[in-house]
Amino acid sequence: MQPHPLEAHPEVRLVEVSPRVTVAYGPVTGERWQANATIVVGDRATAVIDGMMTPAQTAPVRAEAERLGGGRPVRWLVLTHADPDHVLGRVTFDRAVVVGSARSAATLRDPAVREAYAGIAARLGGDPGSFVMPEVDLAFDARAALDLGGFALEGVSVGPGHSDSDTLWWCPEERIAWSGDQVFHGAFPLVRTNLENWFVGLDRLAAWRPRVVVPGHGPLAGPEVLDAQRRLLEALAAEVGGLLRAGASVDEAVARVRLAAYRDLPMAGERLEAAVRGVAVALGS
Repeated sequence: MQPHPLEAHPEVRLVEVSPRVTVAYGPVTGERWQANATIVVGDRATAVIDGMMTPAQTAPVRAEAERLGGGRPVRWLVLTHADPDHVLGRVTFDRAVVVGSARSAATLRDPAVREAYAGIAARLGGDPGSFVMPEVDLAFDARAALDLGGFALEGVSVGPGHSDSDTLWWCPEERIAWSGDQVFHGAFPLVRTNLENWFVGLDRLAAWRPRVVVPGHGPLAGPEVLDAQRRLLEALAAEVGGLLRAGASVDEAVARVRLAAYRDLPMAGERLEAAVRGVAVALGS
């Protein structure tokens, strides 16, 4: 497996975007760039966007958040969605209120999801006997706003797209947008079965005209990353759709899809087959 071409760094790395916003890059192992988190510091409260995969990853995020906030605890842990790599570090922020969409809340209440996440945590070295399932404390249906003092975070639920619970976050004063896994920067995306809402989410992000996009995975980017993600998904949908319309079965489409411009992206070898099957479902096949 080749190192990630953008940032082959094994540990969580803190990157200051502005005096109020610091991004924690997820660790990189081989081709896999794990989930990012972000510290957002207001005059009255501190929020962390996304809880990463493990307490070991979130421990330096909490320490830096408390330092930047003058010693006060993190008030809010804000979710972009409920996938395990964005929520299982929640236990680090034991005094924070978890804010997420109603879809995130429903996902985390599902007994099958709890069983799966407990298994993931155990495989990552956690104690099965002390596993605590992350839950959403403050849920919203469509929109949310959090006043941190001096500026706000605004959330919009756009799932299902990449996941059932995709949520975008936006800070107008800083002109920073958090895409969650609507954007994989520098890696092949994890595609499931809904492209229509994924494009809706990308449109929403672009309409904000952000100066910085914080992707769910990968380094910080400008708004051009939104066009790049759209082009990849459109190319995948066009090629798979063309094969299916020509009479190919889904299995044949998996074997024949080329997507030449994107096959060399990190994670493409692992994710391309599932992406083709997901697009086939999205196209009604």
